[in-house]
Amino acid sequence: MAGCIIKLLAKSLGYNFMREKLRRLWKLKAGFEMLDIGNSFFTIKFDIEEDRIKVNQEDPWMIFDHYLTVRAWSGDLISQEAKIDTTMVCISFPGLYLFYYDESIILAMAATVGKPIKVDTNTKDVRRGRFARVCVEVDLTKPVSWAQDNKQTHAKNKRPRQSLNPSEAGVAQMMKNVIPFTKERQKNIEPLNVGG
Repeated sequence: MAGCIIKLLAKSLGYNFMREKLRRLWKLKAGFEMLDIGNSFFTIKFDIEEDRIKVNQEDPWMIFDHYLTVRAWSGDLISQEAKIDTTMVCISFPGLYLFYYDESIILAMAATVGKPIKVDTNTKDVRRGRFARVCVEVDLTKPVSWAQDNKQTHAKNKRPRQSLNPSEAGVAQMMKNVIPFTKERQKNIEPLNVGG
């Protein structure tokens, strides 16, 4: 059964400590085997396929406010030469108008930052309106010029997130470049009925 290769960005943990952290973080249905292959890389072999899918598809994993990179297993990885060029991060769009709470619009906005992976379930179902959240794969070799440090979000959620303020980024400009709005699409959007 295929596994994955993991590495904790900008932090190194010992084998036993990392294994225990992963066990608690992932909460898998079955077990897994872990092998330290050097340079802070570990290979993971899952006992059941369902657990492998969960680890690969869940939100970006964090340990001590550091992103845990997860990539498909590769037999030709040389840990001493390997570099992490991309990782998944969660970004938020605080104060976004409900008009933009459409999965295709949020994914299009996220595409201006990196490769969109998925929209948070609470965002997709419009359960919370303070901010829209999406998982994006970003290229670590490029400077992060779009990020705005949002200390309030960091303190409240205890997880580092990249935050993009729609008023400063110019949501309308992003949308012009990414999604061509048609009059037909705007006709299909019904206004919110607040009063009754």
